[in-house]
Amino acid sequence: MHWITPEIEREMIAIRHDLHRHPELSWQEYRTAETVCQTLGQYGVSYTSGIAGVGVVADIAGQQDGPVIVLRADMDALPIEEDTGLSFASENPGVMHACGHDGHTSILLGVAMALAGAKEPPPLPVRLLFQPAEEVATGARAMIREGTLKGVGMIFGAHLDCNHAVGKVVVNEGVVSASRDVFKIELTGRGGHAARPQEAIDAIRVGAELTQELQALTSGAITPSNPAVVSIGRFQAGAAANVIAETVVLEGAVYARDEDIRADLKQKIRQISMAVAQRYHAKVDVELDEGIPAIINRPDIVQLARKTARAALGENSVADFVRTNMGAEDFSCFLEHAAGCYVRIGAWNMAEGIAPAHSSQFYFDEGALAVGAEYLTSLAMAAGKWVRERGF
Repeated sequence: MHWITPEIEREMIAIRHDLHRHPELSWQEYRTAETVCQTLGQYGVSYTSGIAGVGVVADIAGQQDGPVIVLRADMDALPIEEDTGLSFASENPGVMHACGHDGHTSILLGVAMALAGAKEPPPLPVRLLFQPAEEVATGARAMIREGTLKGVGMIFGAHLDCNHAVGKVVVNEGVVSASRDVFKIELTGRGGHAARPQEAIDAIRVGAELTQELQALTSGAITPSNPAVVSIGRFQAGAAANVIAETVVLEGAVYARDEDIRADLKQKIRQISMAVAQRYHAKVDVELDEGIPAIINRPDIVQLARKTARAALGENSVADFVRTNMGAEDFSCFLEHAAGCYVRIGAWNMAEGIAPAHSSQFYFDEGALAVGAEYLTSLAMAAGKWVRERGF
């Protein structure tokens, strides 16, 4: 490594601890954004705050004007009560950085520190996006509407990944994350006395059957090469043990790696919901949000990203996904407007067992911070040279 000094690494770890101790939910990342701005200002990096409310954009001049190389990090936490026992555990009850966004923000600040202290500017301008609200999949589009991709040449994003060892960078061509569409279904039956169910239309019974049918949607209709998932995350009904519930609300999500399968599943959710409701003479209302597309990495940019990883981190640093990734990420929205690539940064110390992301015991190896910052700094430099020499 030659970009990330021991001093920068210590600063990144200290920032990560501070952010982890003070997590903030989507669209509430005010303190996080303030920390970002203070750090950027300390290193003399020009920035604009308040983008889409709480986003921050930093711009670093290049050796020449031209297409901008953009690096993005997300800042928000999750509504989870932390159970790690860390000395820097969350002090915000019911909120936790359980997906590593505190690490992502710290890594991008490390890139800012490295570029600010470089002997010469990067080949082309570099823009750092500190994005809010990734977990609710609305932050990226809000940042785009604010013009943060103006003049973009390439854009890169990265996610810490505890399925891979520290020192590894996962860079794959094609689909590397799924699309996500969230739905809400409200079923209305007829309430009644629990002792006389024949007088009622039991919304819980209707909802339970609908839940089973929706979760069975992907059991036989999806090919192994194009998997999909339909999950129910919320089932709300009833007010008393002796009252048959009149309404049920189901909320869930659809994940798919193929656009045709995605569209088909959304259509079938509506069809099945109506069919089950009619079967019991209940009423139904189905809401499906706009959702976010899958992330699809361009082969030529993947080759650049792989070559950069080997040069910056060693010949054996590049890895492939150990399993199909069915998670979704709104970085995909940036790729609707700009050429780019999304990578994973290994964050697992194989001597330790690390809990999965989105769990109350999630933790990543902090050695990944220096690796991630070293790699992204090198990638900003390499991409600038690539775009400058070849055009884009």
